[in-house]
Amino acid sequence: MQGALHLSRRQSLQGLVVLGAGAALGGIARSSPVLAQDISDEDIFRFALNLEYMEAEYYLRGTTGMGIEAADVGSKPGDVVGGKQVSFETPAIGEFMQEVAENELAHVRFYRKTLGTDAVDRPAIDFDAGSRPSRKRRASGRTLTPSATKRTSFSAGCCSRMSASPPMPVLRQF
Repeated sequence: MQGALHLSRRQSLQGLVVLGAGAALGGIARSSPVLAQDISDEDIFRFALNLEYMEAEYYLRGTTGMGIEAADVGSKPGDVVGGKQVSFETPAIGEFMQEVAENELAHVRFYRKTLGTDAVDRPAIDFDAGSRPSRKRRASGRTLTPSATKRTSFSAGCCSRMSASPPMPVLRQF
């Protein structure tokens, strides 16, 4: 097709991330004119850094079994609970997810460098929280079945589903 735009997976992913962040931040800014005046560029970058910490931890743990190295998390980072390396169905999916993990780590480094001393430390992240029954469910005697847990939780266990499906559905979880 003449004049058609052809994007690599990396360019497509970056475009989707920018579009999603813009939509999220645009919705925040429009919801309250007073609040929008009180938000600085640094506030937006710190918010984005927190999201990037979570994404980098998620994908690094899924692809390597380890999270972000100490040099990239700040002086008093929160603990990260859960997450494990998964086996991918095909080498191509594994390579793609490794690239996603490296991109997310690069985003963390970019925001930390841009913010300098104003960068926030990595917050505490619990990837297992969604897979544990809540107190209310425990008190009522109800528990989640493994299949229900997989559908409803944002846990490192859902990272294992990357092996059974194409990469894009996993990205929609964010």
